[in-house]
Amino acid sequence: MMIIECDINGCVTCKDENKRPNHGVCVCKPSYYEDSTTHQCELCNTECKTCNNKGSCTSCKDSSASISDGACVCKNSFLNDNGICHICDSKCGICNKDGCVICSDYSTPPDENGHCN
Repeated sequence: MMIIECDINGCVTCKDENKRPNHGVCVCKPSYYEDSTTHQCELCNTECKTCNNKGSCTSCKDSSASISDGACVCKNSFLNDNGICHICDSKCGICNKDGCVICSDYSTPPDENGHCN
């Protein structure tokens, strides 16, 4: 812990800009976790609202996402660069930022623009 100012109750300010005082102790701000080796606050993955000390998501920015193996995943959608689920077109079975990857009608592939008929 790197503390700048303390009073009778503990930390009032913290030296690390990614930490904040909490009940007299410096803790990492939301969306950060404390690296167990360096004790520095590291940024969680983009899609995480909170994460554990290994960087695995414990909650997701988008409430419609679920956690699988420490990562946030979206059903019938994909995570955009801000960690928010982007819903696929209803004709897509699976999509990404470029459009449909697999059509919901598995017998027909998407066209070159990522659209399904």
